[in-house]
Amino acid sequence: MDKNINRKPTPPGMILRERFLKHLKISRRQLAEHLGWSVQQVNRICDNEAAINSDKAVQLGAALNTSPQFWLTAQNAVDVWKSLQTVRIPPVLFHVQSRTRYEFGLWKTGETKILQTTIQRFYSALSMYKKKYKKIMKFKTKTINANAIEATKIK
Repeated sequence: MDKNINRKPTPPGMILRERFLKHLKISRRQLAEHLGWSVQQVNRICDNEAAINSDKAVQLGAALNTSPQFWLTAQNAVDVWKSLQTVRIPPVLFHVQSRTRYEFGLWKTGETKILQTTIQRFYSALSMYKKKYKKIMKFKTKTINANAIEATKIK
């Protein structure tokens, strides 16, 4: 993990305060009443003193027409950033053998297009050969039937 992330992620409290409460012209007290929270809880979240848990994320998401994941992702980014700043990161225990992008199924878009084109050409050629094969088999069947009829006439 890279310990030197350029900037601290935007805390969910700041997002709530700047992007929702200001733009919707809602006071913290109104939000608290609407959610059934105490004003202190809303103040602590808006002032980045309290974290948003899953219950609060669900309620905020429903009230502000966002997803709970939006709030949890923002909180998680802040939590991970704080941990990277304070926690001692141990050296790598072992190295995983690297795999090719083909083993992971990750092809570049150009390679994917080439592969798709090749597959399409294969199937179009296959269908063309099937049509020719059917025509040949019909002709052979007609020829065999005609020869059989003539053979019976000759006898």
